[in-house]
Amino acid sequence: MKPTIDWGLKFFHDVLQLEALHFGYWEGISNNSNSGLNLETLKLAQKNYTKQLIEAIPENVKTLLDVGAGTGEVAKELVSKGYTVEAVSPDTYQYEICKAKCPQMPFHRTKFEKLDIKKSFDAILMLESCQYLKLDPAFKNCKKLLKENGYILISDYFRKVKENYYRTTHTLEDFYNAVEKNNFEIVYEKDITEGVLPTLTLGKQFYLNYAVPVTKIITGYFSDKIPLLTKILKFVFSPQLKKIKYYVYTHTPEKLDVDKFRKNIEYKIILLKNSIH
Repeated sequence: MKPTIDWGLKFFHDVLQLEALHFGYWEGISNNSNSGLNLETLKLAQKNYTKQLIEAIPENVKTLLDVGAGTGEVAKELVSKGYTVEAVSPDTYQYEICKAKCPQMPFHRTKFEKLDIKKSFDAILMLESCQYLKLDPAFKNCKKLLKENGYILISDYFRKVKENYYRTTHTLEDFYNAVEKNNFEIVYEKDITEGVLPTLTLGKQFYLNYAVPVTKIITGYFSDKIPLLTKILKFVFSPQLKKIKYYVYTHTPEKLDVDKFRKNIEYKIILLKNSIH
């Protein structure tokens, strides 16, 4: 398997010193004013998010499979509370961090849909990883890996309708159809959209204060100091540079738009139970 690296996660972990890349849950952490939003409160909000997830785990669950384990912070917290946890991800960087935090935790370096092990779990955790999975193959593999009456705990954001905004995420309609098709039952569902929105506000602050100025400084420096080489690079790599420009100046600010997110996206914690038919 060709090694893969989650560069976004690496940046947030190595540069910003965040232990997770996922949203924070801000209810009880700070108000929605910008004055209370910073890296330290984001860390508290991310811990609060993890707390929300753990509280949603049914009492009879003892063994869990963490799909797309990230930095292993959630797995580490689960292990500290007495759960038996295994992780799965094809990402090399996730593997290295998770093994450093939880050396004894089995880590399967593969895509979840291709995971084939002779084990079964009380629950499968999908923390902002469901959006990257093909629903039918993923649910079919959940059937193989779950014990009878086992659970899937999903915390993720979904599009309300099919449109290009956050187009890589599943629509709620497609998700619910896949749940029904694969004989899973929704036993718990909580909309936490309002509680995660300050994460976008903070993200926009970083974008405006750091990402945009740094981009302008770098491009300005090269244009000023080595104009000929800059022109050649712009000509040779025109499609790639246009793509980068689109992501910096159009795609990113659109994704960080709180009002647009609220209008088009629902962030949910959903607990599914394996129905046997």
